[in-house]
Formats: sequence, C-alpha cells, structure tokens
Amino acid sequence: MTMYDMTRVTAKGYFDAEDSEEARHAKRVAMNAQRTEDYKNGTYARAGGVVDPLPDDAPFFVRDYYAYFGYGYLSSPEQIVPDVPLLFYSFRVMVGAGCFFILLLGVVWWLNRKDRLADKRWLLWIAVWSVPLAYLASQAGWVLAEVGRQPWAIQDLMPVGIAASKIGSTSVTATFFIFLALFTALLIAELSILFRQIKIGPEQEKE
Repeated sequence: MTMYDMTRVTAKGYFDAEDSEEARHAKRVAMNAQRTEDYKNGTYARAGGVVDPLPDDAPFFVRDYYAYFGYGYLSSPEQIVPDVPLLFYSFRVMVGAGCFFILLLGVVWWLNRKDRLADKRWLLWIAVWSVPLAYLASQAGWVLAEVGRQPWAIQDLMPVGIAASKIGSTSVTATFFIFLALFTALLIAELSILFRQIKIGPEQEKE
C-alpha cells in the first residue's frame, strides 16, 4: 500500500494503523470537532502540505515520496503561473481560425450545391490562401496546451525541468535535422506532383 491509495488510507490510516472501530470513531470525533471549531472561527484551519525541509522524524511515506512532490522543486508561487497573455491570444487564434474554416466550408458547400462555386474565383483564392491558417491554428493549439500546463510535466508532481531528458543536445539536433530533411523532401515531391497535375488540368468530359 502506498500513500496514493487514499481511499484505504482515509478509512484505515497509513499502513492500516487505524484499522479498528475505536480508531475510526476517534477520527470522526476529531473531524467533527475541527468542523465545529472552523465554524466558530469563520475560517478553515489548514493542515498537511509539502514539508520543506524534510524533518528527520518525518513518517516513512513522506521520506519515501518526498522527492516526487512537485512543489518542492519550485522556489516561488509565481512559478506555477504560465504565460497568460500568450495563452490568451493563442486560444483566440485557434478558435477564430476554427470558426473561419467552419464559415468558409459552409459557404463553399452552399455554392457548390447551387453549382455556382466555379464562378466565384475570389472565394477559391481565399480558400487557397487559407491553407497556412490551418497550420497556424494547429500551432496555436499546441502552444495553448504546452504552455498552459507549465510548469508541470505531471500535474502537481513533476515540473518540466525535472522531467527533462538527459539525452545530449547533439542527438536531439541530429534527429531534428534528419526529420527536417525528410519532410522537406516530401514537401518538394508533393508540390511537384501538384504543379504537374495542375498544368495538365482536368480531363474533358467526353460527349
């Protein structure tokens, strides 16, 4: 049993130290007394939290899991607040682009249904030039997700700085440029195929 089995810990205490009717009754009495005291004071008494520094007489489970308490790695409360302005605008870019695409798709679908889409060259140009907007919205979404969770790799337990891999920067750089070369080659191949097909044009329907 570990400290994370909180249902069992709450019922029987750590390592089942309170697994008796008397111990459970005493716990309920203590909790009710604290609630009464909190009501009289108009405030709630705080208990628990992360101990820092770790005392010599700390219980076993505290000593065993101390290194995994994420807040112990932070030096100030400000470190748990992500970059709010960046998140604010990233969210609006992502949602705004999504709404734009829904509107654009609706207009294109309607005009195509009426067999009038081919006459709207301006709309076709808008559709083409909107392609980069999809990538921008995707990146804004990633910024929102990754910056918004800072500083946590695992919420409340492991900050990103602690979770960072020990892989050398040379390996990361080499991998990055391998993927860069690979996807650049794929992009060139895709564009070549697209341009060639565009020059050929659509097949004429036979009478």
